[in-house]
Amino acid sequence: MAAVDRMAEGGDAVAIVTAGAPARLVFPAGYDLDAAKAAIGRMELSARKTDLAGALRIAATVGREATGQPVRQLRVISDGTRSSLGVGEGGGGGGGDGEALKLVAAEVGGVFTRVSFHHLGGGDQRHAAVLGVGARSALLTARQGQELGAAVRAFGGEEQRTMQWRLDDAVLPGGGEVRVGEAGDEMVLGQVRFGRAGARVVTAQLLGGDRLAVDT
Repeated sequence: MAAVDRMAEGGDAVAIVTAGAPARLVFPAGYDLDAAKAAIGRMELSARKTDLAGALRIAATVGREATGQPVRQLRVISDGTRSSLGVGEGGGGGGGDGEALKLVAAEVGGVFTRVSFHHLGGGDQRHAAVLGVGARSALLTARQGQELGAAVRAFGGEEQRTMQWRLDDAVLPGGGEVRVGEAGDEMVLGQVRFGRAGARVVTAQLLGGDRLAVDT
């Protein structure tokens, strides 16, 4: 997210590729930075095998097609597991195919002006996230107070964060400092009144304290 925030609206284009097998282009190259951040926010954690070589091939294709960008940067964000880097596994065309990874890495080096590898498996890497938001009751009404729940979890160690709730664009009372553990927890906000019928957007965020190296 922070890398996208540092880009120039209307001048810098961004594309997003995920490396969970099969690798895929989840956000084609474009100038809408808010849409790019929304695409990042919709990504879900999974236990799928890593297809880093496939992701780099897609990135190389995107880079070659970006003829209007004189400076092309590639950021590879990985937990750096042995299998994802082609160590200890062989064949299969996925992240464990070390030879394929070497070949595509050389290809990527010829396409991009700069390639950065962000190793999230190193020491002192911590993060906390909201994994889901929903109503705690099956029946929602506009006039009665409702209870909302947000599933939160820390990765890499317990985190002290600020919980913020929003209804549409308005900040709701009831947030504040929370402690988020690696086992996960549910944060509850009670007596939320929607005020009117129709579609409403509820957002829950954990603010501050993110210590992932890619965000520094």
